[in-house]
Amino acid sequence: MTGLVNNIQKYSVHDGGGIRTAVFFQGCPLRCRWCSNPETQPLANPRLYWQNKCIGCGRCVEVCPRHIGCRDLHSPDCRMCLACVENCCTGALTLAAQEMTVKELVQKLLRDEVYYHNSGGGVTLSGGEVLLQWQFAAAVLAALREQCIHTAIETAGFAPYEHLKAVADQCDRVLYDVKSMDDAVHRSYIGVSNRQILDNLCRLADSGAEVIVRVPLIHNVNDSAENITRTAELAAAHGIREIDLLPFHRLGESKYAVIQQPYTMPDATVPQEHIDALAALLRQRGFIVSIGG
Repeated sequence: MTGLVNNIQKYSVHDGGGIRTAVFFQGCPLRCRWCSNPETQPLANPRLYWQNKCIGCGRCVEVCPRHIGCRDLHSPDCRMCLACVENCCTGALTLAAQEMTVKELVQKLLRDEVYYHNSGGGVTLSGGEVLLQWQFAAAVLAALREQCIHTAIETAGFAPYEHLKAVADQCDRVLYDVKSMDDAVHRSYIGVSNRQILDNLCRLADSGAEVIVRVPLIHNVNDSAENITRTAELAAAHGIREIDLLPFHRLGESKYAVIQQPYTMPDATVPQEHIDALAALLRQRGFIVSIGG
C-alpha cells in the first residue's frame, strides 16, 4: 500500500505533546480561505514552481511536447507528462508530494524513536486531510503502535464516520479542528457545511477516543465569544475537556506564488488581549486551554 506524503517535519512541538514528527498528507476536501498549506489541497501530485530557483534557461519549454514550460502550471493543454520536472536542472519545478509505502514511511519515522520516548512525544499525521488517505493512515498508525510510538492525527473530520473511526482506533489522540459552529459561516469560508464535521466529532468523543478540539482563530470570522461558547458547550456535552486556540498567521502566504494562485485572505490576526479573554472564558468553564497548540 502506498500514500502521497507532502512533507515530513521533524522536531515539531505543537502537534500533540513532546518532540514529534509531523507527517503532512497530500489532499484536502476543504478550501479554507486562510489555508497555510495550499499545495496539499489536490489529492494528486501537482507541480510547484519555485521562481527564486529559476534561471530562465527555457529547458522546460524545449522538452514539453506542448511547449508550455514553467510559466503556466494550470494550462488546460498540460498533460502532466512531467518532462519539465524531470529536466529542470535547478529544482525550480518540483512535485508537491512523494509516493511512499507504509514500510518506507514508518522506517523513516522510527529514526527519531529515541527523541519520542525521551520527550513524551511521537508522530502526528496531519495534512491536507489525513482522512482522504484513511487506509494508508490507519496502516501507518498500526505499524507505529507495534513499536510503542505515541501517535496522533490532526483532522477536520470531513469524511465518512467509518473512515474517521478506523483511523482514530489506531492512534492515541485526535486533534480535531472545529472552525465555526455557524453553518453559513462555515460554508462561506471553508467551502462545505459543518454538519458532518460536528456529527463526527460527537460520535467520536462518545466512543471514548481522546479528543482535543482545536479552533483556528480568524478575526471577524470565528473569534466571537458566542462562537467559542457554542464550541465549548458542544465539547462539554460529549466529555471533551481540552481546547487549543490557534491564532491566525500568514506563514503560508508565500506558498500561493509557488502554486501560481492568488492569496486573497486579508490580515485576520486576532489581538492578543482578545485571545487571552477567550482562553479565560474557556478556563472558567473548566477546560484545559493551550494557545498555539
